[in-house]
Amino acid sequence: MGKEFRPNWNIGSRADDGQMALDGGFVTLDDAGPLVPGQEKEAVIEPLLSEPWLHVAQGMELPMHAGARVIGSARVLEIVWA
Repeated sequence: MGKEFRPNWNIGSRADDGQMALDGGFVTLDDAGPLVPGQEKEAVIEPLLSEPWLHVAQGMELPMHAGARVIGSARVLEIVWA
């Protein structure tokens, strides 16, 4: 899985109205093997824009969305700003 996979992530509530904030981020797996339902792997999430993600902190759980449906989740292990 390379940068062709860009789901939306629930990165928490927006401060202005409290609504769920969904923002896109490319996902790259650390190894080339397939990811099957129920399996866990380390991955890198690269946000399209960094500003909406500035409040994201280590340890947060980020639900991954395809449209309105939750299709997975990620726990933030480390944050690296380039």
